[in-house]
Amino acid sequence: MRKAPFFLTSAILIILIAAFCGCNISFVGKETDTSSDASGSSVSQNTNTDDTKKNDEASSIFQSESSKTTGINKNRITNSEGNTAQKEEDILASDTYIVKGRIETDGVITPYHIARSGEKMSLMTEMKGVNLGLISTQSSMYIISPNKKIYSNVPDILKKSLRAEIEKAASAEDRTLVSEGTKVVDGVKLDYKKFDDNSVDYSYKGVLVKQESYDDKGKQVILYIDEVSDKVSDSDFSVPSNFRKVPITDFMAAFTK
Repeated sequence: MRKAPFFLTSAILIILIAAFCGCNISFVGKETDTSSDASGSSVSQNTNTDDTKKNDEASSIFQSESSKTTGINKNRITNSEGNTAQKEEDILASDTYIVKGRIETDGVITPYHIARSGEKMSLMTEMKGVNLGLISTQSSMYIISPNKKIYSNVPDILKKSLRAEIEKAASAEDRTLVSEGTKVVDGVKLDYKKFDDNSVDYSYKGVLVKQESYDDKGKQVILYIDEVSDKVSDSDFSVPSNFRKVPITDFMAAFTK
């Protein structure tokens, strides 16, 4: 038996964010601590406290360039000697880690950069040429636009769905190994393990570099894992201090321009 990997969480989060940004949202609510800028839009400076304190120095998660190439990352192969499978398993088991990579579905490459520390999680991705982020902590959940330097509270109805999906992925059932062997992928000889849910893990000397799985509609999802590390900081879970808070309707309007 083998536990379904964390990486499925990234696929679920990205799919949900895509749905969030593609939907037509209409909701009524009040935004607190706001003021009007020159254009008349209601905005506020980042005045977060508790687990989302001001982040004067933006985390790398908001600055990293997204790779949109297909295929396994050869640099991960090159660097695998110093980053053993056991070391990565220990990092992921600690629940404090950063995972970077790409998801390919129907030929579309979606990069992701995930940071996690206990119940705190953040995600950066890119969709249709626009960077988009999500920060989820015990007390709050924000959607972020690094390009526009704005952020907004995730509406309660979507927050509930997101948290439910995160919990669902985190408690995914075990997979049973059905076969294993070796296969040349992108010019590199990799070990593979196929499981009873038709997912396949591809590894180089035990280090996971690629995973194939299927969504609820039977569509293949290819996950590339480019980096796993434990270099997590508090800034990975806080909104930069120069970002402005706006109502969700203004956020959606700015995002779709």
